[in-house]
Amino acid sequence: MRIALVQFNASVGDIKGNVDRMQNLSIKAFELGADIVVFPEMSVCGYPPEDLLLKEQFLNDNRLAVEYLAKNCPDITVIAGFAETNKKGY
Repeated sequence: MRIALVQFNASVGDIKGNVDRMQNLSIKAFELGADIVVFPEMSVCGYPPEDLLLKEQFLNDNRLAVEYLAKNCPDITVIAGFAETNKKGY
C-alpha cells in the first residue's frame, strides 16, 4: 500500500478552489501509484476559518465538497480535513 502525504497552500474560504486542487493532486497521486492520499487539517476550507465557522452555508459547503471528492476520486482513498458542526450547533 502506498500513501501520498500532500501539503498545499489552501486558501481560506475558497472551498471550490481548494477542492479542485485536491482533486487534481489526488489524481496525480493515483497516477504515481498511491492507494491513499492524505491532506492536512482544514484543507477543504483553508486555515484558519475563524468567523466562517459561524455560517451554516459555509459548513454545508464543506460537507458537499467532501462528498464531491468522494464521488470524483473513486480510485483512491482521500483523507481530508474539513469543518462541520455537531448536533448542538457548535
